[in-house]
Amino acid sequence: MVAYSFRSRILTCDKRSRIVKKFFITIDHTKVSATQTNFPYLFSDLASSIPAGFWTHVINANGSDIRFFDVTEITEFDREIVLFDRIGKKVEAWVRIPSVSSSVDTVICCKYGGATRSNDDSTWRTDAFVYHLQSNGSDSGPSHNTGSVNGGASAVAGKIEKGFSFDGSSGFVQMTNNIDVNGNVWLVEAWVNLTALPIGAPAIITSRSNWCIDLVRGFQPWAVWITPAGGIDIGWFSTLDCTTGSTARYSYSAGGLVLPGNWYHIVASGNKTTNVNKLWVNGVPISLNAYSASSTPWVEDSSQKTQIGAGFTGSSSPIVLQGPLNGIIDELRIFNAADSNINNTDYALTDFNNQNNPATFSRCGPQIGRNHGFVFLT
Repeated sequence: MVAYSFRSRILTCDKRSRIVKKFFITIDHTKVSATQTNFPYLFSDLASSIPAGFWTHVINANGSDIRFFDVTEITEFDREIVLFDRIGKKVEAWVRIPSVSSSVDTVICCKYGGATRSNDDSTWRTDAFVYHLQSNGSDSGPSHNTGSVNGGASAVAGKIEKGFSFDGSSGFVQMTNNIDVNGNVWLVEAWVNLTALPIGAPAIITSRSNWCIDLVRGFQPWAVWITPAGGIDIGWFSTLDCTTGSTARYSYSAGGLVLPGNWYHIVASGNKTTNVNKLWVNGVPISLNAYSASSTPWVEDSSQKTQIGAGFTGSSSPIVLQGPLNGIIDELRIFNAADSNINNTDYALTDFNNQNNPATFSRCGPQIGRNHGFVFLT
């Protein structure tokens, strides 16, 4: 007689790791100025009607299981999770959507509670340098050109989660490597909230300040400043400028454009081919005036790099800070080979609409989910 022994197995469900939930997000086409290609969509806790279950069913503490797909749930989108805080119910994610229509609502799917995924460099354009300024100077763009925090610069509440506060005295963020213009057009965008109008001309962002010397070495210098009158200056140099001692590649806006105590979304660009600078504030194109300025070659200082929040004066040695910004900068991006997809009013306005008011730009549907399998425990 043969004796059989049986090993029992308990069939059970892992109620957390094996449940995938989802909801659909609808982007309001009336907030999209013109159809956008590879648009960096901001999904944040300010979006309308995020399901309550989202905060409990995301598995990973850093939100790495949050993933985004097209409406068919087949094509997954590149994305970056900047912040996920289950307790505080905070989330900041950037999703590269191939096409966002201005004629019909765009619908995408958010899934969570399943497999994790790392952040994707391809969320951002190949020419992008992206500084969320959450707690450090990390660059989320493909170059990972991280900045070091110096002096009186610190993380505070920003426009989109956190930003960096500059004390108007010693604070700035300096990049590991200088950011030079590779294409014909460069473009900068950032949120700015001044504590006080500047005395000098603090830079939102500036490349090396020894501009004429840099040109000889093959660099393309550029900068965006705020003026004491609350205007915005845009400037860059060419080899001709250093030869003649003057330039018409500076442009400036009227004063009163940026006032203390308010958030402003600033998009500024320069075109090396047409010599035309452009400026948008809160999605609105701003008229600019050109002017000439002396461009006597400045003192060489190899320590100078692209930096946020202050410029350097290159007229003396040692190099010293020039006009540090007194206020907050958030969500700063530099594109050093911009094209017509972003160097236009439609992009500037759509980007502003998304970041300024996520609750009206898109809305979330109800949570949907089911169990996706079992775990055998022996």
